[in-house]
Amino acid sequence: MKNHEKTQEFFQKQALELQAQVEWRDWFSLPFIPAPEQNPTFSPYFSRQWADTFLVSLHNFLSVLF
Repeated sequence: MKNHEKTQEFFQKQALELQAQVEWRDWFSLPFIPAPEQNPTFSPYFSRQWADTFLVSLHNFLSVLF
């Protein structure tokens, strides 16, 4: 449950600023969705393709950085 607490902490700290931005609205519901991997808004983030793309992007970013 540590990750759940960190997620809530982030949204509590950033709530006032982020609530005004439309693209962040759905993310405020994330801690309250029992199965986000089945939710149409969040399901892409649980796919293997997204994870692979993220890892490649992270690798490229770190390669440029270092």
